[in-house]
Amino acid sequence: MNQCEQMLKMIQARGSVTGMDCIEEGIMNYKGRASDLRKMGYPIKTKMETRTNAKGQKKTYARYSLG
Repeated sequence: MNQCEQMLKMIQARGSVTGMDCIEEGIMNYKGRASDLRKMGYPIKTKMETRTNAKGQKKTYARYSLG
C-alpha cells in the first residue's frame, strides 16, 4: 500500500486525520499526499484548528477529511 492509499484509509476509518496522525503512521509529507489525493479526484477538505499545548502556546494545525 502506498502512502496515498494509507492516508485515505486512515481518513475513512477515523473520519479525519491531522498531520501528527500521519507522521505517527510514517507519512511525513502528508500535505503532498493530501494534494495527490485531490488530484486523483478525492474531495479532501482541510480545516485549520488551534489548540493550546502543554507549554501554554497556541498552535495551529490542519485536519484533513473527506468532503
